[in-house]
Formats: sequence, C-alpha cells, structure tokens
Amino acid sequence: MAKPRLTSPADFPNKLHKGAGHNDPATIYGEHIAVGDDVNVNGTRGRKPTSWVGTIAANNGDGSFDVTDLTVDHAEEFRVGKDKEAGAGAGGTEDVSVTVSNSADTSDPVLTASVPTVP
Repeated sequence: MAKPRLTSPADFPNKLHKGAGHNDPATIYGEHIAVGDDVNVNGTRGRKPTSWVGTIAANNGDGSFDVTDLTVDHAEEFRVGKDKEAGAGAGGTEDVSVTVSNSADTSDPVLTASVPTVP
C-alpha cells in the first residue's frame, strides 16, 4: 500500500475534548487511506501537548474519511506558571497536527488551525 497523503486540513464538527472518556468525530481528506488506518492528532499547547488517537471508520468515496473514535492518548502537561496563566487546559482553540498511518507508512502532518477544544 502507498504512503497515505492528506490533501487538506481535517474537519472537527464538534469540539475536541482534552479529557479522557470521550469519542470525538473528525473528517480526514486524502488518498491511500483505508478503513482501519490509524489517525493521530497532536496539539500544540503546553509542555507536552494533548494527543488523540483514533481509526478511520468510513471511506465516503469522495476523498473524505470519517473518524468517530478520537480519544485522548496523552493529556496536556503544563509548564509551571506560564501555561496556566495563558489558559492552557481551559478549552478555547488550539492548532492541531494530523497524520494517518497505514500498514506501509505514515503521512506527512497537516496542520488544522484553531480547532475548538473543551476541557
């Protein structure tokens, strides 16, 4: 199988939860992607940002793929003082980087800017 290629930023129809216990949806756009491929989403805030993992649930046949199970793999770790003062972990928006991995390779990351988040 060829290396997955993302063709545009992902869509997140609901806010991404930054806490455990939620399954968030997303739509990924690209090629060489199949149902069951791994999806990784990485935030940009904090000493160690939040990361989410999920799998491709459906191929919509138009170059878009549904993800229905994004869950927190690692919760954001804050830098003492600085992040708390800047509102880290409090929701708002965050730029996230998205990759898709199949059995052969991992796509180059694509940035989705200003994704709404909720603690």
